[in-house]
Amino acid sequence: MSRTGTIFISPSGNWYGSEQVLFDFLRHTSLDPDVALPVNSVFEKILRKEFPNLRLRTFDTGRLSFFYLGLAFQLIWGRYRSVYLNEAGHVRYILLLAKLFRRTSFCIHVRLTEDAAPSRWRQAVPAHVRVVVISKYIQDLMPPVATTRLFDPYPFRQESSSAGKVTGTEVFVVGIVGRITASKGIALLPGILKLLKSAGSSGKFSFRMYGDISADMADHEVMHVLRSSPDVHVMGFTRDKDRIYGGLDCVLHLAGNEPLGRVFLEALDQRIPLVGLHVGGIGELGEAFGTPDLLVDPRSGDLESAIVEKLQMVRREHHKYVALADRAVRVSGHLFSPETYARRMDGLISS
Repeated sequence: MSRTGTIFISPSGNWYGSEQVLFDFLRHTSLDPDVALPVNSVFEKILRKEFPNLRLRTFDTGRLSFFYLGLAFQLIWGRYRSVYLNEAGHVRYILLLAKLFRRTSFCIHVRLTEDAAPSRWRQAVPAHVRVVVISKYIQDLMPPVATTRLFDPYPFRQESSSAGKVTGTEVFVVGIVGRITASKGIALLPGILKLLKSAGSSGKFSFRMYGDISADMADHEVMHVLRSSPDVHVMGFTRDKDRIYGGLDCVLHLAGNEPLGRVFLEALDQRIPLVGLHVGGIGELGEAFGTPDLLVDPRSGDLESAIVEKLQMVRREHHKYVALADRAVRVSGHLFSPETYARRMDGLISS
């Protein structure tokens, strides 16, 4: 059997940033891959609907060893010439296969901070394994492993959105977009609300939280405080980006350890200013797009006050920051082209 096939592996099967990037990649890749992912997952349902001709292979996350044993046999039979792991959660299985199959190309994408931990990379990485990281932040967390840095793509619209509806007397709507977890910095929000109230701005800002709530936050004191505030609305998870961003004037992102920050790209695509921390992937994107002014140095003595100052600044000069976001997309958006990304990834996976 000729060794011409490629398999993409999506470990989690959720619909977060990693899966959304893979979804966009599948629209542009020239590799015609099989795609393996957890059975009955959200991502499986999305792919079956949007890519009816895509060859899907499913696995039980509780029996991963059986899936990788089966993959090993298919490598023996010559079914696949290259293997791509979209997220490094299964890295130990891939490195084991790489030791056994020296003529097969392997590519591992490191997207999460936990996947860059040295404990994940105790095995040696053979020379025929490509390791791709999504930001310098992730690259710096990695142990001494040769890596290729490549920003995730985003299909930016070139036309400006209808953002900019706020006047000086209307409620300023701030969105917090993404899964609500302790690592996302949500504990800062009660202090921000308190400072806005002290400044006489209570009722002038409305915060909408879009995303499912992790188990560690569901009954957390912070969530009880936020739910009791008339200025906070917990909206839940939705895939509809227009529904999320259509009513927002600003996005607030409080995470201090974001590997890249797809929410930054989504907000920029809608020409919505984003206030966040100048650290990790968010800081890198702010510099790449020339829009670091709304990012706060996490070493600020009073972080919550610095964030409130940025929110007040965006509210006062909203049209200015909408125009800056539009300019950033027009000048730098091509750097995130899905077509360019697919060409580079195709080469890394198949080399």
